[in-house]
Amino acid sequence: MQHIKQLSVKEIIAGIMVGVLFLSASFCSQQYAETLKIFIGGGGITAMVWYVVSVVILAVVPLGSTLPLVPIAVAVWGKSMVIVLTVTGWTISASIAFYVARYFGKRLIVRLVPATYLEGVQKIISRENLRYIVFAFALIGAPVDAQSYAFALFTPIRLSVFLFWLAMGLFPFAFFVTFTATLPIVYQTYIIGLLIVGWFFFYTRLKQQSSGDSDDTIQNK
Repeated sequence: MQHIKQLSVKEIIAGIMVGVLFLSASFCSQQYAETLKIFIGGGGITAMVWYVVSVVILAVVPLGSTLPLVPIAVAVWGKSMVIVLTVTGWTISASIAFYVARYFGKRLIVRLVPATYLEGVQKIISRENLRYIVFAFALIGAPVDAQSYAFALFTPIRLSVFLFWLAMGLFPFAFFVTFTATLPIVYQTYIIGLLIVGWFFFYTRLKQQSSGDSDDTIQNK
C-alpha cells in the first residue's frame, strides 16, 4: 500500500486501462478470430507492415501502449510471427527515441517523459553494467520510449549496443505477452493484474530514487 500511495491517480488509471484494453482485445479476438483472419490476415504483408507501424507510433507516443494490439495480432498471425513483428516495432521506436534524445537533448525530453522517471533511471544506471541494465529493463517491459530517452541522455552507450541488448530483453517479454493472450480470460486477468502491480512497484522505486537525494539532479545535456 505504501508504494501505491506514491502513485498519482492518473498513473494508476493509466495502468489499469492498459490491462482492461488488453483483456477486452483478447476477449474480442478469441470470439471473432476467424473474422479477424479474413479481414486483417487477408491483407498479407501489407497488414503486417501496418501492424509494425502502429507498434512504432504507439511506443513512441508518451503513455501510449502497444499491448492491446497483441491479442488481435496473435489471433490473426499466431504467436511466433507476432513476437517477431512486435519486437521489430519496439526496436524501431527505440532507435527513434534514442536518436531524438541524443540530438535534441534534455530540454525536449522532459516535456515527453516525467522528470521523476528520468531521474530515477539516471540513479539506477551503472556505467560498468549498462548492457545488463538495458536487458533487465526490457525484460520487465519498461516503456521503450522512456528507457531509450534515459540511456541516450545519461550514458555513453552506442545505439547499436543499446538496440542489441534491448532486443534480447524484449523477445522474452514479447513471448510472455503473446503466450498470455492465448490463455483463457480468467488466467489472463490474474497475469495482467500481477504485471500491472509489478509496473507500479517499479515506477514507485524510480520515484524513490529520484527523490532520495536532492543533491542529484538531471544534468543538462
